[in-house]
Amino acid sequence: MRFRITKYNPEYRADNGAYTVDDWISVGEIGKVFNGTKLSLDTYLGMEKNYLDSINIIFKTFNCKNIVVKKWRNMFLLKKLRKIYLICLI
Repeated sequence: MRFRITKYNPEYRADNGAYTVDDWISVGEIGKVFNGTKLSLDTYLGMEKNYLDSINIIFKTFNCKNIVVKKWRNMFLLKKLRKIYLICLI
């Protein structure tokens, strides 16, 4: 079973896969403005929480015992995922 968890709406992808909306991509962009809205730490952490919540729902729904991450771009989230993973195995 495979899942792709992303904050990017697929409706806004070009034929070549590029995302066509001006949006933030990393923690380093906190304080910058995207589509007229300044990215705050709270907004960033809220999105990170959404990722973790999604992973937790998948684990619970499908009674997962392990996970394989193929691509990883954010070490902050990886540290949080390890905690969620341990909670799911208990």
